[in-house]
Amino acid sequence: MIPINELSASSIDGFQKNSATMIETIVTAARCVFVAIVAILVIILIEILGAFVQPKTTLLHRLNHELFEAIDD
Repeated sequence: MIPINELSASSIDGFQKNSATMIETIVTAARCVFVAIVAILVIILIEILGAFVQPKTTLLHRLNHELFEAIDD
């Protein structure tokens, strides 16, 4: 039989390991969300800058054009 002192020590040790794993998972998820937000902002910035350089080639213009063609059909 395991003594109570060792049992509680191993439980606390396991809890600390689970907490560390949970914190690592949360940090990894936060990094993924941050990277996704930065990627979206970069795409928006490219679209805005592209609108000044060549207005007819931006993604938004092409999507609007295709949408109106689909409505006309």
